Amino acid sequence: MILTVTANPLLDRYLRVGEIQRGTIHRGESVDEWVGGKGVNVSRAVLALGGDTLATGFLGGYTGERIRELLDAENIAHEFISIRTVTRQGLSLWQPDAKLTAFYDPPAPVSKREITAFIRRFPHWLDRADFCVIAGSMPGPEHADFYARLIAMCKTQAVPVLLDTYGTPLQHSLPAGADFIKVNREEVLHTFPEVPIDQRMDVFVRKARNSGTAHILITDGEGPCRLFSHDETVEFQPPAVHERNALGSGDCTAAGIACALLDGMFVERAVVFGLAAGAANAETLAPASITPERVHQLAREVTLMVR
Repeated sequence: MILTVTANPLLDRYLRVGEIQRGTIHRGESVDEWVGGKGVNVSRAVLALGGDTLATGFLGGYTGERIRELLDAENIAHEFISIRTVTRQGLSLWQPDAKLTAFYDPPAPVSKREITAFIRRFPHWLDRADFCVIAGSMPGPEHADFYARLIAMCKTQAVPVLLDTYGTPLQHSLPAGADFIKVNREEVLHTFPEVPIDQRMDVFVRKARNSGTAHILITDGEGPCRLFSHDETVEFQPPAVHERNALGSGDCTAAGIACALLDGMFVERAVVFGLAAGAANAETLAPASITPERVHQLAREVTLMVR
């Protein structure tokens, strides 16, 4: 089972609209609701790929209850810690022949007591897990060490962990030494603003390696990405697809990697499978609406080169 952690989920409303003009009223053609958040997308993709998953995190208020209903409807197993604040919402605008435009509420604050409740519950979830994916942002800077604490617990219980975050939580989590770190290039550049821009990638990779992280994947959208694995650097070119909505592609990449590693694939092949899952997601409108057949087909179109 792949355990996922989404500390900052949201209820995302997808509104189909025509041409947008500032200062006028726009009436939507249709609206859909989806549960958002990187870890939830990972769980959704794992389920689509035929794996077992448990989504965890924090939920509160009427949006939290609605998220639980939607997860039940998708048959995504979940156990979220209840919080006193109201979980955030998002509005994503779908326009014909245009990329998605999204607006997100500020994070819902999580108290120290609620963090403690999660920490106490986490070992019980790990008892059932074969792999853990910790993904997304944190509700606030006051809990920046939260992911590091979770990684330490994963290592104590010998559960491999993949980390996908950015900013302050990434900085604080690096010393914990996650088994696998997946980030995109822009996230790395924004995480180390105090470092000269031409040195930020090297600084990040060096810090991660020195902390014991075995595999570091830096993606760059549809451009080439690099895997730093032990003493090797492998460059991959994801397959070219017709993009409809790239939101969640990084999460599908993480899900594909986790599923492939659990299936016994070597890390390079697992990355190939993950990149194919991310590309398959970009072809669809709804997040993580991928199929194993399409992922396997796109995996044959990923190219790689050892440097």
